[in-house]
Amino acid sequence: MAKSVRGGILKFVAIGAAVVALAYLGVCGWFYANQRSLAYFPDRHDVAPAEVGLTDFQKVAIATPDGETLVGWWKPPAPAKGVVLYLHGNGYNLSTRAERLRDLAEAGFGVLAIDWRGYGGSTGAPSETGLLTDARAAYDWAAGHAQGSKIALFGESLGTGVAVHLAGERPAAGLVLDSPYASIVGVAETYYPFLPSRWLLKDQYRSEEWIGRVRAPVFIVHCDADQQIPLAQARRLYRAAGEPKEMVVRRGCAHIKTWDGAAKAHMLELFGRWTAQPAG
Repeated sequence: MAKSVRGGILKFVAIGAAVVALAYLGVCGWFYANQRSLAYFPDRHDVAPAEVGLTDFQKVAIATPDGETLVGWWKPPAPAKGVVLYLHGNGYNLSTRAERLRDLAEAGFGVLAIDWRGYGGSTGAPSETGLLTDARAAYDWAAGHAQGSKIALFGESLGTGVAVHLAGERPAAGLVLDSPYASIVGVAETYYPFLPSRWLLKDQYRSEEWIGRVRAPVFIVHCDADQQIPLAQARRLYRAAGEPKEMVVRRGCAHIKTWDGAAKAHMLELFGRWTAQPAG
């Protein structure tokens, strides 16, 4: 009798474990199938720069090698000034970055900012491979339209990983990373510790691995109260970066709340120093 009861309990436990395992696999399968809709939040409004007061900018179309068309906002550089390629973060379009673009333009820099594929008026759908392709196409377009000018990269949030990868492939005068991550895998593991993110994620943006190929100076700025990308992620990326490098931690601010005061002034100064044309 006791043996029969024990066998029944073991059978019940085995069935329960199988149900839990199947449920867990179902959750993993659902995340895998829907991950890009969970990872990317494109704002698809197509806005002209003049609508947000950027009258010195023109709206341009940039073709990618895989057949997509990106919307870019472009302002040529003033004499002896370089170009800043701006790669924005998730959940935005170019209109939400108007203040930053205006400040860069007023400092005399040439500025090219793009909406990723699937964002703003750009065609396609976002993915890691797609965004890396977009950044290369934007860099090459800027280099062709401002020949002889040095190009610095400005990545924010999602765009930081793309900027890091691009800086390892194209000549970059310098690299500013606003609220970066060491990898998207690391961020996912922070918020979804119950999921095997390293096995599930198609788009992993491994900046910590890529930054070793960057030979340009690196500046990282991050807020200590950032609830989207933990400060620890930025510190990991900073440790992996080569010299020269610098990191500033802003106190009491949230995600990408970095563009003001001394931090903004310092970033503008860096862009000026990095992209300055030699005298004569």
